[in-house]
Amino acid sequence: MPALMTRSRGSGSLSGVNRLGRMSRIVAGLAAAVAGVAACHGGASLNKAGAVRQSVTVIRLQMPDDDEGYGAYFAQALARRSHGTLKVAVDVHSYPSRVPANEARLVAALRAGRVGFSFQPARDWAAAGLPGFEALDAPFEVTTVQASDRLAASPVAGDLLREFSPIGLVGLGLVPSEPRQILSTRPLFGLAAFRGIRVRITNNPQTAAMMTAIGARPVQDLTASQVAVLLRSGSLTGVELGPAYILNNSYNAEAPYLTSYALIPKFETLVATRRAWLALTAAQRAAVRQAIADTLHSALGSLPGSETQNLEQLCNHGVVLDEPSPAQLAALAREAGTAPASAEVSAMMRTIRTDVPGTGPQLSPVPMLAPPCRTAQTPAQAIALQRVSAPATTHQKGATIPPGNYVTTDTVADFQANGVVGPDWNKPITWTYHLHADGKVEQTQVPNYPDQPLTDGHYVVHGDEVTFFWNRAAELTPETVRWSYFRGVLTFRVISVQDPTGQVMYNAHPWHKVG
Repeated sequence: MPALMTRSRGSGSLSGVNRLGRMSRIVAGLAAAVAGVAACHGGASLNKAGAVRQSVTVIRLQMPDDDEGYGAYFAQALARRSHGTLKVAVDVHSYPSRVPANEARLVAALRAGRVGFSFQPARDWAAAGLPGFEALDAPFEVTTVQASDRLAASPVAGDLLREFSPIGLVGLGLVPSEPRQILSTRPLFGLAAFRGIRVRITNNPQTAAMMTAIGARPVQDLTASQVAVLLRSGSLTGVELGPAYILNNSYNAEAPYLTSYALIPKFETLVATRRAWLALTAAQRAAVRQAIADTLHSALGSLPGSETQNLEQLCNHGVVLDEPSPAQLAALAREAGTAPASAEVSAMMRTIRTDVPGTGPQLSPVPMLAPPCRTAQTPAQAIALQRVSAPATTHQKGATIPPGNYVTTDTVADFQANGVVGPDWNKPITWTYHLHADGKVEQTQVPNYPDQPLTDGHYVVHGDEVTFFWNRAAELTPETVRWSYFRGVLTFRVISVQDPTGQVMYNAHPWHKVG
């Protein structure tokens, strides 16, 4: 999904938004052996003190979503569970999801034995024709975090993972994530609202069939930056994804309405080829299973709170929740499920409904806030609430922050403390802000990256608060902080900053005036 960016977004990427964030590092320079498993040669040896030193086996793990936090957690858990004898090298470059076709390419590479291990979306296996995963990804079947957690902890998860065996693969884990809702530029209530609208979806025939069934026009093969542009221009009406990805891509700056229900779930799978799996020792295989159990336990414990936190942020940034009536939701579910299913898919759907409580069309829990989330029951009410909640963008004169150049440096520890990890944050970054007397602002950074767009805009000071309005290329919502200035030092306290990297930039260290 994403390019590795510092302040701009890749296709549907997260960037430290959830509590785990991106992989803390990418291990390079691997000598690959047996289908994705590379072992240091020579077996056990003695160090200078005479102690036995164990060899290290490196597992090369393909992860299309380079920001998938549970993949990062698994890598850390495996190093711990194997007592350092297994090491995960996460490969986010060979099949990055920012190129929509790569997930299908990764499925083909696994089945051909060209790669050994992957941590990838379960929807890829539905698209590959595994009937259990088609049932898992069926519309309006598993639509809440609570139902996703129950399914992942139930015997149904084992039934799904056993489907990999006939195609020469080993299913090792099924980990829940946030179900996928629809963010839109206009309110969506009932079937009539969906007729003819263009909705960006991940490349998936089952999701495309669902959108077509409810009257929408599915749009595939789009990157995140393209989505933002098309939402802004009106060429797209909506995009289906989870709250965390909405936040990270700042799509809510272009589309202020969010369905209070999900259409399809989001799960991640840990899968290996049989050859790569058998290349591990019995003890190493046990460590892998323990690590995926740890990862699942972490997800079950933290995912509900993470989703609530993400919804809170969206509500605080003015998003309005569209809450259809029970009859409207039932009609959507009925129409979305009209696509024919095989006997195997139908049987698994019945199993899911029987064995997993809380399945079927459900409204997502609304976070309890003060003030509460803006929730509408009709299109007219949603529009009225959005107008009230839309942030003011009028430029106010009379800025009192002394104009000039300000510099601050954030360390790797600063980023990690806010959950911002990954290749773009594995070294300190020095930011320079050029604040002009007329309210214009430019931001530069060292080191810079090829995918980093020009970041500029304007700032508005109102009393002890300042709001930065960045250009659209940066794909950031307005950022408001409380400021104070004394003897060349500008200090901030975050009031409303959606981007996790931005939170570090304002909070970690003061900005020093250098000219």
